[in-house]
Amino acid sequence: MFWKTPRTIHLYILYGYNQTGLSALLDLPDVIRYLPQIDTVNTHGAKKAEHSTIQGLINACFQLGALFTVGRIKLGAGVGQLSVIVSLWQAESSTTGSRGRKVITAGIFICMGFLLSSWINLGWRVSLAIPVLLSSIICISIFTFPESPRWLVQKYRITDATETLAKLNGMSSKDEQVQYEICQIRDSLEVGPKVSIKDVFSRNDQNRLLYRFTLCLAIQILQQLVSGKLISIYTTSIFENNLHLQGDIPAIVAASSLTWKFLCSFIAFSFAVGRLGRQWLFVLTGTGMSMCMVAMAAATSFSASNHAASIVAAVFIFIFNFFYPIGFLGEIFCTALRLPLPSYERPCPPYRPRIIDSGTLSSPWDNTIHQIPYPQEHNVRHSGTKNDVISASR
Repeated sequence: MFWKTPRTIHLYILYGYNQTGLSALLDLPDVIRYLPQIDTVNTHGAKKAEHSTIQGLINACFQLGALFTVGRIKLGAGVGQLSVIVSLWQAESSTTGSRGRKVITAGIFICMGFLLSSWINLGWRVSLAIPVLLSSIICISIFTFPESPRWLVQKYRITDATETLAKLNGMSSKDEQVQYEICQIRDSLEVGPKVSIKDVFSRNDQNRLLYRFTLCLAIQILQQLVSGKLISIYTTSIFENNLHLQGDIPAIVAASSLTWKFLCSFIAFSFAVGRLGRQWLFVLTGTGMSMCMVAMAAATSFSASNHAASIVAAVFIFIFNFFYPIGFLGEIFCTALRLPLPSYERPCPPYRPRIIDSGTLSSPWDNTIHQIPYPQEHNVRHSGTKNDVISASR
């Protein structure tokens, strides 16, 4: 499965790497201390000469904090587009039987990005240069991406769709299976009803799309609010400030916990989804994460001198990272709730990709909601009993 989707591997790794590395930078003391004062930087000297040169323009940009703001906006736009477009392209280019594992594969490589960021930050000082390499690979390889067969058929480019589908399946364009699947795509587009996004909220919704759509959004929201990303991104700060580990031990233990999380993500890929089913995975993983949060709340309620309680809290962080990737890493919930994802094996109304985009769109808003009641510095350095209890209730 991994070698059949080589074009998307670096995309998901970059997404996970940026989530871990760049988000954690906002917690650095230098950022907290100097960023609010960035517009009051001392620029005395050859002021008149600088004001008429490029150097003066750069100084003005730094004074206004424009470079920082523009950089964050462009990075957010790029990550947002990758998280939506790549997932949709992968779904449209997959069969129903293989799409489930490909979705899990996406989660595995996102977890690999978290893993690489944690180990690179441990010993290197080029953590922000690594995404440049991955982004360069994306810029170069994007021209080799084949278009979605379903989109090509929708645009009446049957020959291109046949060649693309044959390339994706590793077959000849004249193969009977490829021709049959092209016929399925054409039939699905002809049979599928021509409706708009408004029909999702219609009272005559026979397929209960609004119900499924609401469930997907709810699970997406809860996926962010259970503090899964908080633990992954700020694990080092949690071990250092809450569990009072010293030296390089917090970073090593944090990287080890993310390595454990990466290994546990193969459980869902190998057998859990096929044997247990998506709904049971949600029940088991949700219950397990809630119990872990309750245990961490109890352990962090003791004083800092209680070494045994700190060890218990660290152990339950590892247990939490065992449950989280099994059911909540990647967009497994789209297949768990039987949300009508686009494929070439059944009709696909034009509003279905928008439903998927809306579900992905809720992810950054959920992260924002998570940070508003718990300011970042307070949430990381003092994330003890209260935060764990709230996360457990979610």
